[in-house]
Amino acid sequence: RGFTVSSQTPALGLEARRPGGSDLGTRFDVLKISSWRAPSWNKAPAWVRYRITHQAPTFDVPEDDRQHVVTRGPGGTVVEVREGISKKGNLSDVDRKRHLQSTLYEPVGDHALLEVARFQTKGTRSDEEKIRRLVQFVYKHIANKNLDQAYAPALTTLKSRSGDCTEHAVLLSALLRTLGFPTRLADGVVVTNGAIAYHQWVEVFQPNVGFVPADPSFGQFPADAARLKLAEGGTAPDEMLKMGLAAARLLQGVSIEVVSFAGQDGTP
Repeated sequence: RGFTVSSQTPALGLEARRPGGSDLGTRFDVLKISSWRAPSWNKAPAWVRYRITHQAPTFDVPEDDRQHVVTRGPGGTVVEVREGISKKGNLSDVDRKRHLQSTLYEPVGDHALLEVARFQTKGTRSDEEKIRRLVQFVYKHIANKNLDQAYAPALTTLKSRSGDCTEHAVLLSALLRTLGFPTRLADGVVVTNGAIAYHQWVEVFQPNVGFVPADPSFGQFPADAARLKLAEGGTAPDEMLKMGLAAARLLQGVSIEVVSFAGQDGTP
């Protein structure tokens, strides 16, 4: 019926179930152990420092123009995230093709997606305005925001108007690619309502600008620094596997906390 009852990651020995689902020999609640307390702020932060505490010998974190590792040591890594562009510069032809490819989850050029994308961006005068329009469309279109979907394809979400952060991200990515904007998905965590929790959003490429974070789950473009990226990729099978394993690290004795942050005026 479209509900996730349980999930397994054999490579990591993990098994989890949806809260309220039947007990199928599960060992933990995946949502409970992949969220942590965090400070609340009234305005979007200009920068945030996160501490990732882990048991593994190493814990790789992608670094770019938006986030970088401040300190790295046994059992802990501090990462600073600043608002702005994730990766400046232009794309090679190979990378452009990869970030525009059609997949089972993102059927780029599908008539329904193309019709929606064109209608929602009608009358826009810039790439930025087109992206902003589509971010707001997805944010409002998915009216039933819940955790019941099992990573639905863009067309399914377009029809059901239901889903969580992954459905928001995949639908936005598909619409953007349909209009010729290269995209990639970002997996990580977001700080919201006094908590840090697993999250997925989109990074969209603007010519002569670079990859810019867009978060349709919150209707934000550009998305602020309340997001720590732990992996990046797409919905091609090999990339989904890579991102899934990266996300699963959060269930392996990892904890994340906000060390410090500052608002737009620099005030802590």
